[in-house]
Amino acid sequence: DGEQRGGGMMVGDYTEEEDRLRRIAVILTNGVRVVADKRNRLLFRGSDAVDFLVLNGVTRDRRHAVNVGNALMLNLRLFDHIDLSHAFRDDKNIIYVLHPERVQQQNSAESSSAAIPIVPNQNHEPRRRQQQQQQQQQ
Repeated sequence: DGEQRGGGMMVGDYTEEEDRLRRIAVILTNGVRVVADKRNRLLFRGSDAVDFLVLNGVTRDRRHAVNVGNALMLNLRLFDHIDLSHAFRDDKNIIYVLHPERVQQQNSAESSSAAIPIVPNQNHEPRRRQQQQQQQQQ
């Protein structure tokens, strides 16, 4: 049902790769461990994002998670290094600023029924465990 553009299958106005990155952005935004600083910026460590992506099966290993992180940072501008001096790295000492509103803006182009609300996960529990608990409660 999708159109071909430059060798990639189209999903709406996006290629499959762009669509996959947008879905990963939503997952990461909802699940990575963040803290708010004095300026209310949402901060996270590079290693926490890599841990989250690998532990939740979003990426196959830590190297793949770093590649995906760089794509999220450079292509979707989901987050930036705190002083704009580093690419994405698997390092507990490197801090990034999350921009969840950028995912919301991308989702607003879709139908409201398909949009996923972006609320940072403040309890720091991996998304998979949350889903399992919700299923057990039902």
